[in-house]
Amino acid sequence: RQRCITDAILKGADLQVAMGLDHQTFIAREFGALVSLFNEVAYDLATPVLDTNPQARDAHIRWVVDHICASMHTFIARIPQFIAK
Repeated sequence: RQRCITDAILKGADLQVAMGLDHQTFIAREFGALVSLFNEVAYDLATPVLDTNPQARDAHIRWVVDHICASMHTFIARIPQFIAK
């Protein structure tokens, strides 16, 4: 179930992360918060995970889930660098 982000949710997170550039832009515009992208935390790459491709939606969703799962070890290991910011 999707939830709409709120100020309380954003402020309650130890680390705020956006999956896509549109998410990052929305959070900055609506909440004034500059958040890192998922790939930035996991791999030091300022690239989005969620840029949709309507022609291959199902395959893309599977790729996103696989990418997130495969990235978690690195993502978790790098969290302290981003919380300290």
